[in-house]
Amino acid sequence: MKTILFLSLLLVVLGRLDAARLSTEANRMAEVSFESGKSYADSFNEVMLDAVFTTPEGRLLGVPAFWAGGKTWRLRYASAIAGKHTFRTECSDMANTALHGVMGDVFVTPYSLHLARIRRARAIGCSCWR
Repeated sequence: MKTILFLSLLLVVLGRLDAARLSTEANRMAEVSFESGKSYADSFNEVMLDAVFTTPEGRLLGVPAFWAGGKTWRLRYASAIAGKHTFRTECSDMANTALHGVMGDVFVTPYSLHLARIRRARAIGCSCWR
């Protein structure tokens, strides 16, 4: 019984360590969603959620998350610096482990002019008037 409890706890901890593994191109937004473990009467005013990002150079950046309705919170991040960016969330309700202390990575790849041209061609070729 103790072994099962220990393994369950280990899986929860390891799951939180790899909460988000995203990849995005330089200067393009990556978005992470979090589901709160608690309900609040007024989430917008009762809870603050931020993330501290560490850039590949070791610089720390604070990024606010926002309440997206219900129990959902979102975090958006973009960087011009290619490489692995790590983050850790900080919630005003430290007892809410679904929001506080969540760690993840955003892998930023170099900007691709070829992909930008394809996106632009699709936008121009779109027949929105039909």
